[in-house]
Amino acid sequence: MSNRTRPRLGLLLGDPTGIGPELAAKLLAKDQFTEKGELLVIGDRRCLSLGEKIARVSLPIQVFSSIDEVVFSPGVVSFLDLGSFDPEDLILGQVNPRAGRFTLETIEFAVDLALEGHIDGIVFAPENKQALVAGGSPHSDEVALFSHLTSWKGRAGEICWMEDFWTARVTSHIPLSEVARQITREKVVDSILLGHETLQRTGMANPRIGVAGLNPHLGDGGLFGTEENSIIRPAIEEGLRQGLDVRGPFPPDTVFLKLFAGEFDLLVGMYHDQVQIGMKLKGFDRGVSVIGGIPIDVCTPAHGTAFDIAGQGKADPGALHQAVLLAWRMAATRFHGS
Repeated sequence: MSNRTRPRLGLLLGDPTGIGPELAAKLLAKDQFTEKGELLVIGDRRCLSLGEKIARVSLPIQVFSSIDEVVFSPGVVSFLDLGSFDPEDLILGQVNPRAGRFTLETIEFAVDLALEGHIDGIVFAPENKQALVAGGSPHSDEVALFSHLTSWKGRAGEICWMEDFWTARVTSHIPLSEVARQITREKVVDSILLGHETLQRTGMANPRIGVAGLNPHLGDGGLFGTEENSIIRPAIEEGLRQGLDVRGPFPPDTVFLKLFAGEFDLLVGMYHDQVQIGMKLKGFDRGVSVIGGIPIDVCTPAHGTAFDIAGQGKADPGALHQAVLLAWRMAATRFHGS
């Protein structure tokens, strides 16, 4: 880390064929977060210009070509211009391998900055998995990609946050037919520990964790499945032995009532939709995904590139705003604790 006295975030524009540049332009037009630290926008200046045009805003921007040149001035957006992508002939709302390649290169660049101590966290506007792979990414999953780029071999996973509520999941982007086979005691323990560690990185000393079951009525004494007794309960017991505040399993159809009532801080679910449906119903435009476990803090909106409305000026920057707020919270904890 340099002689900086304030935490610094890197803000990436996401896939330029989607709503990312528009979201960033709208966000920066209303809040540059200068009271929290330094916000460095990273990408191609021409992509943000496209976002300004779509959002019908004009931003005061100072452009830099090297991290060593960057300075921050009140009321001015500091932009690190990679200068390697011209969106002139881009068709919005369509998967584009060239856009995917640029998105990947921007992520790689930002990760290197974070590992070198130039920034204390990363926020990226929505990217497109199909475009990333078409552009050369070895991974379609963000967790795998960031683990690869940081050479991280430990536990890692996606943790979601919205206001006061957190969720984690034992399995993620796999077919529903594979879920039961993929749930093991070790994976449930890992998810509990990952959630605990991630919430601690936000400054929460001893997060309260609730764990959902897999089957209807928790298996109803084995009539509808045995995973609760053979896998999930032993994993919870292991968490308790390690000193964590963890309870469950709770019936999946009522567990969100407990979460929203404040009975625990984090819900660990067994599969993607089990936790995502509840969170997105609560507030689709406010959800944030955190790449938990890896050695750098990474946040992104929980929604996607919204190709159906790209270029129309309709995109709501609420989730990107929340992602930046959470990243500031995590960056401050890391920065002041270093």
